[in-house]
Amino acid sequence: MAQLNLADTNLTSIAVGDLFVCTAISPNQLWENKSSLASLTITGDLIVDTSTLNVDSANNRVGIGTSSPTSQLDVESASDTPLFTLTNKSDTERDPSIRFRVGATPVTRFTIGVDDSDGNKFKISTTDLGTSDRIVIDSNGIVGIGASPSTTSGNKFSIYAGAANLNIQMGSSGVSGITG
Repeated sequence: MAQLNLADTNLTSIAVGDLFVCTAISPNQLWENKSSLASLTITGDLIVDTSTLNVDSANNRVGIGTSSPTSQLDVESASDTPLFTLTNKSDTERDPSIRFRVGATPVTRFTIGVDDSDGNKFKISTTDLGTSDRIVIDSNGIVGIGASPSTTSGNKFSIYAGAANLNIQMGSSGVSGITG
C-alpha cells in the first residue's frame, strides 16, 4: 500500500499518479491509496490539466477545453473534431437527444435527436421524439414539416398543416405538386 506523509497543514495542491484519500488534513496525517472512492466534496474550483476540465465555483460554470468558461457549460475545441457527441451504445431502442426545458417546474418545450425506433430519423419535436414531431429528416435527406416524410410520394420536401397539404418538389421542371 502506497502512503504519503504530510507534515504541513497548508496543502493547496497535490499531483500524484494514484488517488489518495483522507478524512481530515492534519500534521503528519497518512493518506491511503484507495482503489475506489464513494464520494468527494471539493470546495472551490476544480482544475484538471489546465483546460481539460475547469469548474469555476464562483460563477457556477464548467469549462471543457477552456480555463475560462463563459456560460454554465462551455465546450471549446481548436481542432476539427466534434465538440460534442451523443452515442447510443445500447442494443435496445434508445434515442440520443437533447431536451430544451423551461419554467420553475421545468417542462420540455423542444427535443432534438435521432429516433432509433423510427429508422434513425433526425427529429425536432415539442415533447418526446416520435410523439409531437415538427420536423423530420430521414437518412435519404427527405424532409417533412408537420409530419414524417413519405418515401413513397417521391417528394424530397413535404409540409403538412392540418387538412391542407403543400408538397414542393424540386427538379428539372421546377416547383410542382402544390395541393390543399
